[in-house]
Amino acid sequence: MIILIMINKSPLYQQLNKVLRKRISEENYTEGDKFLTERAVCEIYEVSRATANKALSSLVAEGILEFKKGVGTFIKFKTGAKDRVSMIKSFAEYAEMADKSPSIQVLKSEALNVNEIDKSITNLLKITSDEQVFRIERLKLADGIKMAIEERYIVARYCPELLNQYLEQPFHTLFKDKYNLAITGRDKQIHAVNLTKKEAELLGAKPGAAAFSISTIGYVENKNPLCYTKTYYKPDSFEFICKTGSTGIEQQLTSRIIFSDK
Repeated sequence: MIILIMINKSPLYQQLNKVLRKRISEENYTEGDKFLTERAVCEIYEVSRATANKALSSLVAEGILEFKKGVGTFIKFKTGAKDRVSMIKSFAEYAEMADKSPSIQVLKSEALNVNEIDKSITNLLKITSDEQVFRIERLKLADGIKMAIEERYIVARYCPELLNQYLEQPFHTLFKDKYNLAITGRDKQIHAVNLTKKEAELLGAKPGAAAFSISTIGYVENKNPLCYTKTYYKPDSFEFICKTGSTGIEQQLTSRIIFSDK
């Protein structure tokens, strides 16, 4: 048995997430292999079922593991594998890597009809004319400093009464705990943008300043779109690093917050 030690700045399930990542990377797993059950994780690492579930669910949300109902948990993406680009982390992970405390403020939440949102978004979400979408705008902070703004569109039929829930928590946790939904895949695009006046005001930056934007489509079982998210990161506070091997084939994309309290 392996006992995890609780560190104040890092929740136990996040410590377990890192341990399981290392296990996947170092042991002789290949994509498609069956991984540890929730019960096995509890026994090996002496954690509660809730902690094991959160750690496994976070690895599913990152695209490393895959839940197959009634069958088990399987390796979807082996960390450290060649010819792959590493997964982009969540904002909370970025903040914690910089030894900062992450927090979220909800700026706006509303239910919209299809004709009230841009057609490009309805096409991405594959929704029909009689459906509703929840739009939620949030500000993300590290040690109280504004770092990113997030605009998220969620297909309402998957999450009844979503706007009545606690929206300051990570959405993958809310989806899993309240609606038993696991993100089984993500499509991400990174853009260089110039901030609008509104975006700049929210981030405490100058209008027109260059920034990174990440657009994400999150999928549930059978490649069904659940949500579309666009996140704008504060200028001069975020960077991407791409490491390429000598052949140009082996690549690793990493990213981090460059924290500034100015």
